[in-house]
Amino acid sequence: MSHKHLRVYVIVFEDDDAEGETLVYAEDLSRNGCHWNGSLMGKKNDAFLLSDGDRLRLTSRTSLVFQASSVDERNYFDLVQEREMQVNNPDR
Repeated sequence: MSHKHLRVYVIVFEDDDAEGETLVYAEDLSRNGCHWNGSLMGKKNDAFLLSDGDRLRLTSRTSLVFQASSVDERNYFDLVQEREMQVNNPDR
């Protein structure tokens, strides 16, 4: 596997309501090629838009599965804050 085998990047589109759409792409940077859902991506091709469950094979023994998830930031930060309160106030 190369040092620069695959590039994964995110583009976020935001509208007026502060709701955004997140797009995640994968781009092949390797000499030998990466596979996206069984098809050779190819270094000269554009990046591929990833969907939940897409499989990226880097080598015959190394694969990644893209898992899309939406996290409600309010719930996530509430959980982090709750944990911080427990750490800072052990009697709580």
